[in-house]
Amino acid sequence: MGKIVVSENVTLDGVVQDPAGAEGFGRGGWVGRVGERGREEAAKVLLNEALGAEAQLFGRRTYEFLAARWPSRSGELADRLNDMPKYVVSSTLKDPDWNNSTVLAGDVMQEVSKLKQELGRGDRRRRQHPARPHADGERPSRRAAADDLPGRARGRRAPLRRDQRPKAGAPRRDPDRRRPRLPHLRGRPRGRMNYYDTLIEVADDCPATEGQVPQARGGKKTKAVVEYELLAKHPYRYTEEDVAFEVYAVLHDIPMSSRPNEREKFLSKGHLHLRVSALAKRYGWGIHNNAEGKVALIAVESPEYKRLMKDPRTTKIKAFRSKRA
Repeated sequence: MGKIVVSENVTLDGVVQDPAGAEGFGRGGWVGRVGERGREEAAKVLLNEALGAEAQLFGRRTYEFLAARWPSRSGELADRLNDMPKYVVSSTLKDPDWNNSTVLAGDVMQEVSKLKQELGRGDRRRRQHPARPHADGERPSRRAAADDLPGRARGRRAPLRRDQRPKAGAPRRDPDRRRPRLPHLRGRPRGRMNYYDTLIEVADDCPATEGQVPQARGGKKTKAVVEYELLAKHPYRYTEEDVAFEVYAVLHDIPMSSRPNEREKFLSKGHLHLRVSALAKRYGWGIHNNAEGKVALIAVESPEYKRLMKDPRTTKIKAFRSKRA
């Protein structure tokens, strides 16, 4: 029988909300302020958790947040997360696009209890606050998701069971050995955050029925305005990585001479896909990534948007909703 282990992120002063800064919370984005040592330690903890679990269990919002990031990444942790079974509790998600994902849409208590019976090891559940009632009728065990990280909650790693400990004299794992890339990523250009042959559809709760031009606020350009100017004036010139950095550079007034070095630093960290862009969430723009990963805006009312929606060769993924379903 499997056991659910809850993994959470929390700062030393008790902040758990909006770690990546995507929700507009006043104290959000705190995970980006963790130093290089902290990120390395966090990566080790995440890898140990993933290798020690048989499956991942998510709510819909956490699932969509992670599904927008990990499929385009590579490395031992990414391969493990992309390849392992993932279960998402949701009554609205119908077609999960992350590899090896299953939606639990029935009675939550029955579905999760059945899942625990089927799994033999720890099933790790990630969640974001506010905390949801546990579905299986018993208190899941808790373990901090961070280990000795500056500015975040400290947690002790659980000791290895006797059968998990390496045998005396056993050769160490070759650090250069890498698992093969997942089948659905083979042959695609390697990129941190780019999509290929993909249409990001407008969000289900987008209020616009046709493409609208975002406006500056208080005389200052918003992120949506800068994104629109880049993509409307230069369709299929930029990748998502290009757009993310150019928007960052414009909003932070980074001089042109410093941009090459700043770009390298910027892209060394994780960043949000255009699935969270206000252009697709509020202004009625689909975002098309061609075979080279270059991006263009497609108005939701346009014939081209309808054509791409019907094209079986184009992958379709929804932009994130503005409000919880």
